[in-house]
Amino acid sequence: MFRFFRTLRQSLLSQGRVTRYLSYAIGEIALVMIGILLALQVNTWNEARKQNIIHGTVMTRLSEEFRALEPVVAELVAFTHSSRESTALVVNALRQEQPPADEHAFRAALGRANWVQNVPQIAASYQELVSTGRLSDIRDVELRNALIRYGDAHERLERVYPAATSVIFTPGSNYYRAVDWNMDPETWTGENAIVSYDWTILRNSRSEMQGWVAYQYDLALYAEKELQEIRTILTLLNKK
Repeated sequence: MFRFFRTLRQSLLSQGRVTRYLSYAIGEIALVMIGILLALQVNTWNEARKQNIIHGTVMTRLSEEFRALEPVVAELVAFTHSSRESTALVVNALRQEQPPADEHAFRAALGRANWVQNVPQIAASYQELVSTGRLSDIRDVELRNALIRYGDAHERLERVYPAATSVIFTPGSNYYRAVDWNMDPETWTGENAIVSYDWTILRNSRSEMQGWVAYQYDLALYAEKELQEIRTILTLLNKK
């Protein structure tokens, strides 16, 4: 078609028909511009299609990972609450002159008080979005904000965890001096974890264990926040 216009243009110029030449020249330019616009539009469509595929893949990965993560963090929340409550029970018991009347319950609480569960790994898909700077590509503002809050809660949880373990698992503490643990991990349930304890020395661990409660409270708090955001994220993803 462009060859046709060039031939026609040369013919019109040779015949001195300038007006017609200009009309056909404008038509030729218009066709070129239309071709360029169509090419740009096709490129735009292809890029949009590519981005939609990438976005869909990211949404799928987020959904799969957070569904797997939800029960793990829910277990962490329950476990941390149980440890904190057990520590509080022991501290309250140590305020008395004599050991508690319910020896079995006290031994069980004494065993659960000395537990801190590992923090689950952060979701790989979220970490990838942050490290590549693509978190801002999440179109749903509410989902993007929930992901940011999730990352913040997880960061706080990871920051508290090493401090908590360093305090709770101090080898020279009065707790470890007073409590004789069973060395068979398979029996670390209920009262079976504790072989024996020295009540007098154990009472000196009350201030230490009050510090445990503070750390266990923070662990439970940030684990709850992380779980809340995970559930919010899953709710938003399920609407997609």
